[in-house]
Amino acid sequence: MCCEWGPGSGRRSRGLAPTLQPAGTPNHFRAIGASRFAQIYLPELLIDRVADGLKPGSRAATMLRDDLVFLDDPELTERTRQYLSAATNGQESSGLEMEARAILLVARLLSHHGYGSAAADGKGGLAPWQIRRIDSFLSDAPEQSITLDALAEQVGLSPFHFARAFKASKGLPPYRYLIQLRIGRARELLESTDLPIIEIAAQVGYDDPSYLARLFRREVGVTPAAYRRERRR
Repeated sequence: MCCEWGPGSGRRSRGLAPTLQPAGTPNHFRAIGASRFAQIYLPELLIDRVADGLKPGSRAATMLRDDLVFLDDPELTERTRQYLSAATNGQESSGLEMEARAILLVARLLSHHGYGSAAADGKGGLAPWQIRRIDSFLSDAPEQSITLDALAEQVGLSPFHFARAFKASKGLPPYRYLIQLRIGRARELLESTDLPIIEIAAQVGYDDPSYLARLFRREVGVTPAAYRRERRR
């Protein structure tokens, strides 16, 4: 498979290769042989928020270069691959995860527009009081309320700075931490109660017990029912 992309279809690549096309930019695409093609739409508001995190007061959405075709950037290629994988795996990825992955994509794209390391705000990790507030919010909030915006608002940071600071403090992104919290709570309920798994799923924040079962098996290695049986022997 070979693809050509860009004004006049002049740039060629094989395999996974990201191409940036700002809104309204005319372009041409030609696939030679079988190909798989995916478009990721990045809202202007998201781009400007990440740009502001990297350079306070800046806006980048209307100034993106249109010549970044088949970028030779292994890190961007990997972030793109991870985003597409998460976006196409059914119900396995939460909105919180996709927000975080989109921010990573935008930050890497902006590095090709002169945006370097983020400002110091939030870079060194969260303060203890901020961690306690986030833990409390994650424990009490309905699933649909857990977004990067909502989490960042709890501790007075921008979503971009919050995501960086949280990972610096916890060693993993917010969506992974949330899964670990919920699976930990589910394990406690499976061990200490006779509640039906459907009710346990609701108590830990999942409307769909089969979704909990898939996450539980991925994190623990067995299904919730098997885990309960093993603990009751």
